[in-house]
Amino acid sequence: GQGKGQGRGQGGQAHDQDGPAARLSLILGRPTDRSVTLSVLSAVGLDVYAEWGAATGTFTGKSPTVAIKAGEPTEVELDGLTPDTKYVYRLRTRAGAAGEFTAGEECSFHTQRAPGQTFTFALQGDSHPERAGRMFDSDLYVRTMGNVAKDAPDFYILMGDDFSIDPLIERNACTKGAVDRVYAHQRGFLGLVGRSSPLFLVNGNHEQAARYTLDGTETSPGVLAACARNRMFPLPAPDAFYGGDAEPVEHVGLLRDYYAWTWG
Repeated sequence: GQGKGQGRGQGGQAHDQDGPAARLSLILGRPTDRSVTLSVLSAVGLDVYAEWGAATGTFTGKSPTVAIKAGEPTEVELDGLTPDTKYVYRLRTRAGAAGEFTAGEECSFHTQRAPGQTFTFALQGDSHPERAGRMFDSDLYVRTMGNVAKDAPDFYILMGDDFSIDPLIERNACTKGAVDRVYAHQRGFLGLVGRSSPLFLVNGNHEQAARYTLDGTETSPGVLAACARNRMFPLPAPDAFYGGDAEPVEHVGLLRDYYAWTWG
C-alpha cells in the first residue's frame, strides 16, 4: 500500500484539562525500514533512554541517555532495526543525575512491511478539543483512543482540525506559548495511540497554517502553528524513504505537512 496525506488549507485553543498521558507523553514518528523516532515530553526534568527488542522482555538495542527539560519535547532515535519486524520498546527514566532508572510500560511498533504484506492503519479528523461541551467530550475521546490502540495500527493519520487555533486568533491571543499549549494538550490524548502507532499530522483549515496567514514575521499564525507541530511531533521531511513538501518556508524551514511512503 502507499500512505499519502495532503494538507487541505490551513487554520485552536487548548482545553483547560490535560489529556490522560500529559505528565509523560510518548509519540512515535518517522518510521522507516530500519528506524523510528520517539518524541518524549515530560512535565518534569528527567534523564531518559529507550531500549528495544523483537520480543517482550528481551531488549537488544539501547539509545544514548539524554537529559530532557520540563515541557520541552526531546527526540530519541531507535535505529539499527530490521525491516518488516515488530519491536517492543520501553522508556527508562530517572529524576536527577543519580539513582536507578525506572522502566516504563512496554509499547510496540512495526518497521516497514515487505511488499505484499497486509497491515492496519487508521485515521481521524475534526476532533476539535477546543469545542468542549459542543463537539468534544474528553471521556469519549479517551475511549476512542483506547479502541484505536486495540487495533494496533502500523500508523495513525490525523486529517486536520485537531489543533484549532481559531479561538486564539479571535481573542488576539495567538502567541507562541498559547499555540504550543494547543499542540501539547493533544499529545496527552494522542499518546494513547501514538506511543505504539507512529503519527502523521495533516493540516485542516482550523490549524490556520495556510500560506495566506503568513505576513513575513515569525509570529504569524501559520509560522506559530507549523513550528509547534514540528516541535511537538516527530514528522517526516523528504528523504530517501519519504516524499513530501520540499519547499522551505521562512521562519519554519521544511513544513512536514504532507507525505508519501511505501508500506506493505
